[in-house]
Amino acid sequence: MNYQPTHEFHLISDQEYLTRIPEIEQTLSDYAIQGTITSFDGCRLAYEMYLVADSTATIIIVHGLSEFYKKYYEIAWYFLNMGYNVVMFDLRGHGSSDRKVKKISLVHVDHFDDYVEDLQCIYQQVALSLCPKVPVYLYSHSMGGAVAALFLAKYPSEITRAILSSPMICPVTAKVPVWLARLHTHHLLKTQGEMEIFPFGKDFDPNVQVTASNDLSYARFKHNLDYRINNEIYQTSISTNQWMWEALNIKHRLLSPEITKKITADVLLLCAGQDHTVQIKPQYTFAKKLNSCKLVLFPESKHTIYTGTDDILEDYYTEIFRFLSSNDIS
Repeated sequence: MNYQPTHEFHLISDQEYLTRIPEIEQTLSDYAIQGTITSFDGCRLAYEMYLVADSTATIIIVHGLSEFYKKYYEIAWYFLNMGYNVVMFDLRGHGSSDRKVKKISLVHVDHFDDYVEDLQCIYQQVALSLCPKVPVYLYSHSMGGAVAALFLAKYPSEITRAILSSPMICPVTAKVPVWLARLHTHHLLKTQGEMEIFPFGKDFDPNVQVTASNDLSYARFKHNLDYRINNEIYQTSISTNQWMWEALNIKHRLLSPEITKKITADVLLLCAGQDHTVQIKPQYTFAKKLNSCKLVLFPESKHTIYTGTDDILEDYYTEIFRFLSSNDIS
């Protein structure tokens, strides 16, 4: 059954969010197409898809580290009402998708390219399979932004438009320079192994306060925390040594001509001015190297822009829907 879009955007305010979001999730459940696919190496990926009547395009949502697709129901709701099909999925090591490690809060990946191939499988087996007649766009956040960028370079003919929200071009490494963090992580790989816990992470804390999070909206913070408290598969929070090694090497890859010269899609890069999770300067460098990229800074936003204050979110979605519908992104 196809959802009937309103073709109007109405932001759910922070004040009404905790009342509205359960109603929206219930409505979405009536239209959800849920399932699993098998990725290139046998890893099973959980997905959820929504089709709209007379869709303009299909948008695949690529989540960030320690996230899960159910966290994106609000964004999916906006996309659906604006006339876009939506595909969401849990990356390997997250949510309901397969994991290589037993500890539920631990995220592991052998190579970031595995995430890229997972996305390609979702693109082929879900997005194109169920709605082959419309273009496919990407919406991505943080680590998902790095995955999306790698995907755009490897499969340049698949995607014509991509949104990178606070993309992880380079992670923040506290007061330690990236080269030193790489050196230490390489030592950990040799002495402890790839799947051991990276020692500077923090395990899931059900009592975390909003001030210690990447959220400015308390209502969105509380709703997502409740999801995590009530289901342990959403409690991923720390990484393995190998995941960290991959993350610390991503900047060199993403800023290289081998990547930037191959990206032909129009890109909207949304940057958080108060980001303490990923570095801001490399995002500007990356944007300048692309053939077609508009960078928009949200000076007061924390890393997770989509859980910001009402005024930030109004501007955020204005930029997104202008980009998706415009013939000129400059």
